[in-house]
Amino acid sequence: MSKAKRARQKEGRQARIEAAKKAAERRRKRNLNIFLGAVVALIAAILVITRFTGHAKKVNTTTPPAATATATTPAPTATPTPTSTPSSTQTPTSSATASPNLNLPPQATAAPAGVPSGDQPCTTTQPPKGATVNQSTPPPMTITPAKNYFATFNTSCGQILVSLDVKDSPNTVNSFVYLANKGFYNGLTFHRVAKNFAVQGGDPSGNGSGGPGYSVQDKVPAGVSYGLGTVAMAKTGAEPAGTSGSQFFIVPVDTAAGNYTPDYAVLGHVTVGTVAVQKMNALAPASGDGPPTQPIYIYNIVISTT
Repeated sequence: MSKAKRARQKEGRQARIEAAKKAAERRRKRNLNIFLGAVVALIAAILVITRFTGHAKKVNTTTPPAATATATTPAPTATPTPTSTPSSTQTPTSSATASPNLNLPPQATAAPAGVPSGDQPCTTTQPPKGATVNQSTPPPMTITPAKNYFATFNTSCGQILVSLDVKDSPNTVNSFVYLANKGFYNGLTFHRVAKNFAVQGGDPSGNGSGGPGYSVQDKVPAGVSYGLGTVAMAKTGAEPAGTSGSQFFIVPVDTAAGNYTPDYAVLGHVTVGTVAVQKMNALAPASGDGPPTQPIYIYNIVISTT
């Protein structure tokens, strides 16, 4: 073999060795890149899993709020009925489904000395008695339907402002305004409290048997409802629906509405002073219906118009 041929073979072997080395280096780099890519992907996956798990733990450690107990209103033990004359039973009356006139008087009537306000307890100081009314015929019609009439009840449990229902009960309101302006209600009592049903007053005899000596009548509006703050007139069971004398009652809770029949003249609706009514309601006797546990007095009833 010639020297030149041997040199060419040697160069060929050397070239093949270099080519093999370069191929091996490329494979090594490719494998390294694959390995590094896998590591990066694994790290990213770990970070994502850790982040999700941490967020889940944070959410799951929140304590849910406690459940709120459902309050219930005790039902009256009986269906009491306000009374107005001896040996009679009466049920408080209702208000019409139409919205009452809620226009307020131009300014609040100043309360007499001794009338508590807000959450102050009911007082027991007896106010002086007012005028006596004992007549056989109703008073003449003096109210004006175009005006808004209001009655401020100043009581030993606080002030109560009532929007009078002139539209539906003109005769009832006219009689009530007449008696209030005469001073008839001054010094009288709320002689009966039926728990969660009615607070009744306006009887000059103080026992549910008295009145002014006459009665009036209005047609009870269709669809009446006895909700919280309804003020209506008491009557005997024998008298026609819508008849009234001087006795009235105030409904102290909304849940009483279903206990009434639509037989009683609507005087009006409490617009301010339900706190005072509820204080009266709290003075019901242990039996649930009867004279309050302490006297509840009417200082006076002041009529205003707009």
